[in-house]
Amino acid sequence: MALADHLEFLRGAYRLPCTTRHRTEVASTLSAFECIDRHYDGLSAGEPRRDLGARIVRMLEGSDETLPAELDEHVRALRSVFAAHGFADTLATLLEEFFVATERVRTTPSHREYVDQVCREGHLTSAMVLLLLGENARFARFFLRLGVVGNLVDKLVDVREDHALGEISVAPTIGVHARLLTELVRAAVPLVLEFPRRIALARWGVGVTARLLR
Repeated sequence: MALADHLEFLRGAYRLPCTTRHRTEVASTLSAFECIDRHYDGLSAGEPRRDLGARIVRMLEGSDETLPAELDEHVRALRSVFAAHGFADTLATLLEEFFVATERVRTTPSHREYVDQVCREGHLTSAMVLLLLGENARFARFFLRLGVVGNLVDKLVDVREDHALGEISVAPTIGVHARLLTELVRAAVPLVLEFPRRIALARWGVGVTARLLR
């Protein structure tokens, strides 16, 4: 996973360790999130998606129910990873909040709510991953902001395609692009100021964004 590959750079700037376990667990977690997202996208809005989200949350809380094979494997791996840190229930709570936010991203026609919930998605994703990375207040502030910035960049790149595929309701107008871009700038400035190696972070961000645009 891209983030796992760059974790040493991000944590190293704060003089924090980046072990093989860190990289492996973050990669496994993000792979599980991508799998959940694919299965979630494959269902119609409303009850089918709410039911899937609820089943995933219950499994993280210890339920013995099952899911489709690939998804089942990823969710069980998630529970194993976070249970080893004592955070399986915390993950379940945060993921439940994430499902609420991501459903709003997909269904709202409002530019304002769409961008607000994109930011919420990014924050919650980082909050879940942070459970694996220890408690350093400076790094946590940076990492939570990174999740927001990263999700805004993703949506800025993909909003037209997401709408064309029927994955979101909001129209990809100039207005929604402007709101995404404005919120991105607002979030990116404190992100860069927070990071100890600002020029290096800017270069890294440009490289990541360039790959998304290919």
